[in-house]
Parts: sequence; structure tokens; C-alpha cells
Amino acid sequence: MSQEGISTTVRYCNIRDRILSSVVMLVLVVCMFFGNSAIGIFVVAIAGIIMINEWYVIVHGTNSGIHMLGVSLTSLAHIFVVAATTGFFPVSHCIKVIVFLMGFSIFFDSIVTKEVRSILWLIVGKIIILAGCALFLFAFEGGDTRQFAIIICVIAVSSDTGGFVGGKLIGGPLLAPKISPNKTWSGALVGIILSIISGLMVMHYDTTLDCMYVIMLSFLLSLISQAGDLLESSGKRAFGVKDSGCIIPGHGGVLDRCDGLLALSVIAIPCMTLMREHFSIFGI
Repeated sequence: MSQEGISTTVRYCNIRDRILSSVVMLVLVVCMFFGNSAIGIFVVAIAGIIMINEWYVIVHGTNSGIHMLGVSLTSLAHIFVVAATTGFFPVSHCIKVIVFLMGFSIFFDSIVTKEVRSILWLIVGKIIILAGCALFLFAFEGGDTRQFAIIICVIAVSSDTGGFVGGKLIGGPLLAPKISPNKTWSGALVGIILSIISGLMVMHYDTTLDCMYVIMLSFLLSLISQAGDLLESSGKRAFGVKDSGCIIPGHGGVLDRCDGLLALSVIAIPCMTLMREHFSIFGI
């Protein structure tokens, strides 16, 4: 087989793995939202711990034992974040423990890590992961906001999968060559289109949502998701890392899969909550 034929075969295998992984994740999302709520809480708790570990490996370039204390402290803080958000423990007590654990982990990181840049990337990454998980659980646990949590999950998967498949099949000019050598304008457009289609499919099961509203919302959420993907890519690029891990076929690590979802959780959920409460323009 020629080199071109091998390259084409590998490309289609990557697309197949990406799509199959996305289907599995969507099934997991369905189980989270329509099954016992404990399933969703457990998934978010475990995913957060894995992402924290992956972020440490990205920044430090190793999974050595000396950095595991920082991972352990941040992971424990994450567990208390989950406990506070879901009401397992009083919020006031959890906040004190979280502040102490995060402060100690940052202090330890500053001792172990010599570069200021690495310390700053660690802090930013940890805050985004913990805040993203907390805000997602906030929407997930809220009866009137659970639908929005479903939408951002669907949009995050659709935008990422559409961007990857569109970029591989169509190609063309790069979206941000200095940040990610693989993301293209065509992939970004396909990701937006697939997100809108997915949003309209969600609307099919809830006729109270306006069609134009869903299109605009899906478009904006896809942009936020792709911005989160680029932010994570810039972090990986800064430390010369391609993937955050290899746990998910076709995607890489859990952080590679959830970067867009974290961005949506940190940005879209607070905006949705404020606008819904103060301006009443959201139909959900």
C-alpha cells in the first residue's frame, strides 16, 4: 500500500474511533440524566480527578510521585466541591476545607515547580476544572436547569466531533496554527452546523423551545466550546504535549474530551442563570 493510502486509512480509522467514542459518551450522558442522579455525581467526581491528574502531567511532563501530593490535595478539594454542590455536606464547612486544600496545593506546587509560567498554568487549570465541575453539577442537580445541562453536554460533544470530522474530511486553512496545528476553519464550521442540528433535535422533544432561539443558542454554545478547546490546546502547546492522555480512543484524555464542556460550564451556566432570573428571556 502506498504512503498516501496508509495515511487515508489511518485518517478514517481516527474518524471512526472519534465517532464511536462520541456515541458511547452520549449514551453515558443519557444514563446520567435519565437514570439515578448518583450516577451523574459519580461520573463528574471521577472525571474531575482524572482531569486534575492529566493537567499535572501536561504541565510537569511526568507522572512522578513528587507531584502526586499536589494531585491528591486538588482531587480532595474537588471531592469537597462535589459534596458542597450536591448538598452532602454544609457549604460553609466545605468552602473552608476547599480553600485550605487549594492553598496548600498551590504552596506545594510553588516549591516543586521552579517556573512561574508552570505554576500559573497549574493554578488556572485547577480552578477551571473545579469550577467547571461545580457549575455543571449545579445545573445537573437543579430541576429547572437540568435541561440546559443536557443541552451543553450535547453541544460540547457535537461541536468537538463535528470539528474533528470536518477538519479531517474537508481540511483547508488552519483556524489557529500557532495554537493547534490540526484545527481548521472548515472543522469549526462543521462543528457549529452539527451543534445546531443537535440543538434542534433536543428541541424536538421539548416543543416549548423556539426554533430561532435554539439555533442562536446552539451557535453561541458551539463558539464557547471551541474557545475552551483552543484554550486547552494552548496549554498543551506551551508544554509540548499533543494529548492529555490516551484513555478515550480517538480523543486522547478526559480533559481533551471535556475542555469544551468545562468552558460551557464556567461561562454559559452562570450567564444562563443570571439572564433567566433577572431578564426572563430564557425558555428553559
